[in-house]
Amino acid sequence: MTLHDFGRLLREHWLVVITGLLLGVGSAIGYSYLKPAEYTAKLTMYVSSQGADTTQAAFQGAQLSQDRVASYTELLTGPRVTSDVIRKLGLAETSDELARQVTATSKLDSVLLDVSVTDLSADRATDIANTIGDVFPDLVAELERSTTPGVQPAVAVRVVQPALRPTQPSSASLPLIRPRREGRAGAASAARPGR
Repeated sequence: MTLHDFGRLLREHWLVVITGLLLGVGSAIGYSYLKPAEYTAKLTMYVSSQGADTTQAAFQGAQLSQDRVASYTELLTGPRVTSDVIRKLGLAETSDELARQVTATSKLDSVLLDVSVTDLSADRATDIANTIGDVFPDLVAELERSTTPGVQPAVAVRVVQPALRPTQPSSASLPLIRPRREGRAGAASAARPGR
């Protein structure tokens, strides 16, 4: 098909094209109006090595912490963590459903774990995020437990920034546009003839 043929088809079927475009835009706007507001609570955890008593041991411990972070981001949305959160908060969601509300990330070569929880309720998002901060360090301690009695785990996780209740939605419907109304004084002035 040549450009000329395409232009001819466009001229012949312009009404169909415009109608489809308007329907698409209208559907997107309608969805934005109807979609309920969502809130995101964020929590940060710090991964650190333990028992480093020399410079070389400290360097190796830092490398170990960075290596662990990638695995920990996957564990944070896994069924072990989500099941513990559901049990502690008495939630009705399944582990898979809750996992879809949780995002765990970490920057390259960082020992910080960032956890975001999105929910229709700001309070629920905050409670879920902080409960993850409660249960995850215990899971890490269990996984990193030494087989030698009396030896502390090589790596530990602790919360450095608990989740605060979000005051603004992270995604919301479009604001309704209402006509601006003049005050009584303005209306009276407009009705009064000029002098």
